Amino acid sequence: MLERLGTHYGGWWIETSKLLKDSIVYSAGVGEDISFDVELIRRFGCTVHGFDPTPRAVAWVAKQQLTVEYVLHAYGLAGFDGTSKFYSPAITEHVSHSVVAGGDMSESYITVPFKRLSTAMKELGHTYIDLLKMDVEGCEYEIIYEITHLNLDVRQIVLEFHRYAEFEGGKVILRLKQAGYAHVKTEGDNYSFVKKSELLKPISIGLTTRCPCRCRYCYPHLKTVDGIDIKEDNFKQIVGILKSEGYNFLHICGYGEPMLHPKVFDFIDLLRENSITSNLITRMSCPIDWKRFGQAYPDRMLVTVDSLKPEVLRNISPGFNPQLARANLDSLAQFHRIQKIHLVFNTTVCSLNYEELPEIESWLSTNFTRDGLGYKISYSGKGMGIGFGCSEPTEIKHALKYARDLWTDKFCEVRCRIEGDTLVPLYSSRCWPEGKICIAVPDLSPGGDLLPCCHDPLCKCVIGNVIEAKTIDGLLKSQKGVAMMEMAKGLLLPICKYCS
Repeated sequence: MLERLGTHYGGWWIETSKLLKDSIVYSAGVGEDISFDVELIRRFGCTVHGFDPTPRAVAWVAKQQLTVEYVLHAYGLAGFDGTSKFYSPAITEHVSHSVVAGGDMSESYITVPFKRLSTAMKELGHTYIDLLKMDVEGCEYEIIYEITHLNLDVRQIVLEFHRYAEFEGGKVILRLKQAGYAHVKTEGDNYSFVKKSELLKPISIGLTTRCPCRCRYCYPHLKTVDGIDIKEDNFKQIVGILKSEGYNFLHICGYGEPMLHPKVFDFIDLLRENSITSNLITRMSCPIDWKRFGQAYPDRMLVTVDSLKPEVLRNISPGFNPQLARANLDSLAQFHRIQKIHLVFNTTVCSLNYEELPEIESWLSTNFTRDGLGYKISYSGKGMGIGFGCSEPTEIKHALKYARDLWTDKFCEVRCRIEGDTLVPLYSSRCWPEGKICIAVPDLSPGGDLLPCCHDPLCKCVIGNVIEAKTIDGLLKSQKGVAMMEMAKGLLLPICKYCS
């Protein structure tokens, strides 16, 4: 997912879907705005290595109240190891210096240290970089040459083109594309590139159709499905197919509660062994083996918290066990303080819990550390709902207003970003407000059937069976697969009546 992190001046567009606590981030060119770096730390809990030899920038960073996850190195990144003239800006209020003379630089200079990217990586003990940000006033060209010439494992690059951009910028873009990078975003002179192998290729899978909750806002047809669990052999075969065809992100959900599957933690272990990111979607209203959870916890979780009051929960979800769910949430909070799983919480808002939102917000903020914590709300209107991806619980009010004003009669799940007091939609996983398009993520049933989306538990719209065909991409690219995915996008499948 592409998101813009940081201030208007210091922000960058990046692919956030694979960033985690242990991600390695280099931020070259600090200046006096590290809002991007701070947001990365807050969102993902990762360590950010900043690089800048400018004395004014080093002094400015020293005055900031930063967490231990931010590490500043007082040297610059360039195409050489050693010292160099570092020309001061002609406008003294500006902070950015450059090794390149002329332009908006003055004739005065200082001498400061620089290191090659490969040298910095070796000294810091890194064999790869998950994200490299470069605002290095002309040094970006030689750094890109080093990355591509030495085939350094840099998985995502965001940079600003400076001097000679009109002559060299196009060459750099071509060089990166030839090295296997996809150009995913441009904003002014800022460019974002992601290794194609790192781009998100998601799919969802239903582990079980069993669910005790019987939520009032759930689709009526989801409440009539018999209890079916995916077989262990089938899951192993599916993981083999996922790996061979480059699927790197698996939503573990189902038409029921995936935590009810007795092998759920074994499945998560298997995904990690095969370098497939797991996102567990759960209500946590069932017994959980927390010792086993600690051994095989998912990379990400989306947890539904509709209320903190047992009587309200029973009204919203008659089969829900509020005491068990609350105990599980307490255990998750304790575990999260140690491991900092990437968490997103979801609340489906209706007349029963609308006034409780501030209390839910307060409880989440108090009991869960801020790193990697997100919040999403679904607004219940006419029996349906609308979901908003919010990075801060305090965005709830904006999201609610947005939902009430525009989409009270549609079912959508929309990722948004905040611009001031406005929520700007990034994409929808189901349908846009106009109800004209559905961006469906392919789904696998417990039996291995490939479906256009996850709201077809009765398998009315099967593209094919991946276990029998031994392929997912082959089925999606078949005439039937292409036609059905296009029908899903246009909300023309029989099951689309539930979304449109």
